[in-house]
Amino acid sequence: MSVQLQALADEVFDAAAALDLVAPPWARSAPALASTLAAPGGTTETQAAMVQVFTEISSSSGGGRSQIPSPSGGGQGGGFSILPVQSEEAWVAFEGLLRADAAEPGRTDAATAQVTRLYRWRAANTAHRFYLANDGDRAVARVGLFQHRTTAYLEGLFTHPDFRQRGAGSFLTQAMEAEARAVGCERVALLCTRESGLRAYFERLGFRVVGERS
Repeated sequence: MSVQLQALADEVFDAAAALDLVAPPWARSAPALASTLAAPGGTTETQAAMVQVFTEISSSSGGGRSQIPSPSGGGQGGGFSILPVQSEEAWVAFEGLLRADAAEPGRTDAATAQVTRLYRWRAANTAHRFYLANDGDRAVARVGLFQHRTTAYLEGLFTHPDFRQRGAGSFLTQAMEAEARAVGCERVALLCTRESGLRAYFERLGFRVVGERS
């Protein structure tokens, strides 16, 4: 691996580690929350650090990449509207997606409530922002963006099962590029498990693997 790629990989892993530490004392000591955020079964997995290279976003409707609206100012595209989670109404919609996400792996209501509380705390006290993709008046996807130095770390992308394969998740991910630029970041980065299908998914959205760690 080149020195440049190693430095990029280290920055992604550092951002992930920094995010894990961004929690109040009650969250660090909560057993239900700890078990929710931990890897299932204590198994070893290989995580791929992925970085999205910033590209010029075309404003033309004739071919090329479609224009992605800035999430901070709201906006629409691809049949969806992208909104920051700031109002109480947006938080209620965000929490509904958290519950839908938790239902798939069978998490307890207590753990989901603690995760919700943690996300609200992060939004109020740290450089962590949350966003929704709405289809009409219904929130169908969510994501978090955590700023670490000049890296915008993408976290917790989820699309409601009833709305998958319609482009909401990919549109929301692409919208994070505009947001990362707006807060002065040089790249969008994330971690995903090498063995999952997420690596290929994010590669289609312009991300590239820069390193791996078990």
